[in-house]
Order: sequence, then structure tokens, then C-alpha cells
Amino acid sequence: MNRTLATLTLLAASSQALAIDCAEFSRMAEALMRSHQSGVPMTETIEVFDYIEDEAALKAIKTMIIMAYEKPRYSTEKMQQREIADFRDKFAAACYRRKQ
Repeated sequence: MNRTLATLTLLAASSQALAIDCAEFSRMAEALMRSHQSGVPMTETIEVFDYIEDEAALKAIKTMIIMAYEKPRYSTEKMQQREIADFRDKFAAACYRRKQ
């Protein structure tokens, strides 16, 4: 199982997942990659989610963050936007596939 699908499965198994649809999930992935491409430190991004008490949801989100930060950071706006869109669409596709 690839990491995107594994992350989605973890998130879906949590109680927090009931409130998250595929569009919201893809927006979360987009925001995480945008933070990375903007130079926000990984620790700051992770700290944003410290309020989440559901361990499965928190683990899935941290996995998404790590996946985003493992990708290269680009210096040009064009390449940053491409990486953000690709990351967002990867998670959206995995989510919609899982719902079929």
C-alpha cells in the first residue's frame, strides 16, 4: 500500500474523518505543501495540529506533513505551484478512489 493510501486509510479510520470530505482533504494537502514551499519549518506545521486528540487522525496528518516536507522545495513560483497542485491532486485522487 502506498503512503498516500495508507495515510488516507488512517484518517478515514478516525472519528475526525467523518467531518472531512475529499475536497477538504485535498485542501489540507494543498495547505501543507504550500507551507513547505513557503519555507515554514516542519515543526511549526506539526504544532498547528497539536489540538487534535484523535491519535489516528493526528498520525495521518503528521504523515501527510512528512510526505510534503520530503518533496523538494522550489525557488520559482511556477515550480512551487506545480508541486502544490500535484500534491493536492495526489491526495484528492486517492480519496475519490477510496470512495468508489
